[in-house]
Order: sequence, then C-alpha cells, then structure tokens
Amino acid sequence: MYTINIIKKFQLNEEIVDIKPFGNGHINDTFLVTTKKGEYVLQNLNTFVFPDYDGVARNIDLVTKHINAQIMQEEGHLTKEALSFIPCKDGKTYYYHNGDCYRLRNLVPDSKIYQQTDNPSILEEAGRALGKFIYRLDDFDASQLAEVIPNFHNTKSRYKDFLKAIEEDRACRVNSVPDDIAFIKNRANLVGEIVDKIESKELPLRVTHNDTKLNNILFDENTDKAICLIDLDTVMPGSLLYDFGDAVRISCSTADEEEKDLSKVNFNIDSYRAFTKGFIESIGEKITKTEVEMLNVGAQIMTLEIAMRFLTDYLNGDVYFKVNNDTQNLVRARTQIKMVEEIERNSAKMLDIAHEYYNRVK
Repeated sequence: MYTINIIKKFQLNEEIVDIKPFGNGHINDTFLVTTKKGEYVLQNLNTFVFPDYDGVARNIDLVTKHINAQIMQEEGHLTKEALSFIPCKDGKTYYYHNGDCYRLRNLVPDSKIYQQTDNPSILEEAGRALGKFIYRLDDFDASQLAEVIPNFHNTKSRYKDFLKAIEEDRACRVNSVPDDIAFIKNRANLVGEIVDKIESKELPLRVTHNDTKLNNILFDENTDKAICLIDLDTVMPGSLLYDFGDAVRISCSTADEEEKDLSKVNFNIDSYRAFTKGFIESIGEKITKTEVEMLNVGAQIMTLEIAMRFLTDYLNGDVYFKVNNDTQNLVRARTQIKMVEEIERNSAKMLDIAHEYYNRVK
C-alpha cells in the first residue's frame, strides 16, 4: 500500500495491477510496476550513497534528452533505445519522502538482461551498446554534469580510503587478511594512471556511465541485439577507460563476483575479443589513440579499484555494499583480486586485440 501511494505522486493515471521486487542491484531497491496498460520500473534511490539526488535526477534528464535527440536525428523517431522518465505531479523527475528518493520510468518492451554469458555474439552486442552510448554523448559537454558521488572512480582517493580503513580497523579484521592487503599495496603505482592523465588532458573528459556491468545493458528478447544502457544514476564526467574497464572485469570473467572457488575465476580472452570488437567498431573514430593504448590498463585498474572497494568495506564492517553475511565483501574482493592477476597475465594479448580493431576504424 505504501508503494502504491508513492506511485500516485507521479503522472501515471493507470490502474495498478501488481508491484514486485525487480533486479538484484547492490545499492538501490527496484520494483516492477504492472498496470492495466503497461509496465514500469520504480526505483528507490539510496540517498546514503547518492545524497545529491537532485544532481542525479538532473544528470539523467540531461543525458537522456541528448541521447533521445541523437536517436531522433538518426532514425527520425524514438526507438526502444529511448529511456523516458515519468515526472511527478509537481513536475519534478523524482519524488522525495522521509529520506527516500523515488523515480519512475518506462519498462523497455520485449527486453531482457544477462547476468553473465560467454556467448561472443551477445558480448559483441554489449560492447557495441557501450560504444554507442559514448559515441552519442561525444559532443555533450561533460562539465555540465554534477559529480554526484565525488571521487567515484578516483582510484587515488579510493586508495587513501583503503589505507584509512587499514589504519582504523573498525571491524578488527585487518590481521585476518594480510595477503589481500599486500596485493593491493603492491600495485599502488597504478592508482594514478587514469586520473592523472585526465587532469593533464592526455585523456579526454567524457560523459561516462560508471557502472557498466553486463546486467545494466538491455537486450532485445527476440533478437539478442543490444538496446541500451540502463541505471544511469552514476552518469558523470569521467574517462572512457572507466566504463570499458568495468565492463571487461564482469563480462570477461568465467565466474561471478560471489564465487568462493577462485580456481573458477579466469579471464576469457575470447570474450574480451568479442566485447572489444563491438566497442571499437561502435565508437569508431571518436576513440583516441591514447585511449586505445590504455584499454588493457583500464581493465586492470578498474578491477583493482573494485577489489579495493570491496576490501575497504569489509574492513569497515560492511557499511556500503549490501551483504547477506559477514564474509561476502571479502569473497567479492578476492574474486576481483584473482581477476587482476588474470588481466595482468593476458595484458599483451588484450593490447594486440585493441590495436587490431582500432586499425580497422581509424
């Protein structure tokens, strides 16, 4: 009943038939709303993680309008790729109540997501969707966007948080994970590789999604063609390497991040080839040579960063990511540490693949 009352705050004059939990995100609570006329997605934004919920709403509004204008220019009409958010009765794109922030959007028809796959055709489509997202926002001034989570992919800042967690040892867990801590400390030289090059303008500042796991890409239910990226909460200024690297760490792993048996966690180079092919062919001439040269480094750094974030949260007592038990964040951290090792082992091959497809589009 409470959720129905929330939905009534939006400009949705349809009789509600059903509301049920939807998806399995770490941060927000999401619901599928079914009416007699259609289906919608209601999301309760985690305002602890996103205190600047007004900035989140504004970023999403600006980016979706720009993408939809690009689609109109290309197609002459809006397609399934166009995400649209339903405004509240007061005209805002979100409803805030008692510390909770809600927004409502269309459910893209005949769509589905994949949690994980090693199907090269699907992974090529996933890469194509990400490349198209960045391509369509290439002429958008990223400085217009709010940094809704300061230093979200600032790996230097994340490393400082990690060291602070070790020093404070709030949950008395530091002495139980010496090898995991040492692994990250031994790669401290990597943490400034991307952020320093953005600052020096060696890497262009772009609009980036910043949460490009596979299940944030919608696919056509009938054709398996990628439709669009969803969950735009973290759209901010950043580097293309953030999005590419984060996508690779998920899409090219042979196991998910909850896997306890690390022998099952390996890097699938064929998956990488498929994803990179779709990505570079889709973004085309918009990608710079420096970005191409650092795609493998981006995958390494972004995987190291999330390993560091999971381990930091574990050391802090599991205060950020949703967990079901007191070792879940440690399990997640160790799968990502294994993936860093795997990416390092495959780094030269990854660079060769990036060159191969870049030479075809430049």
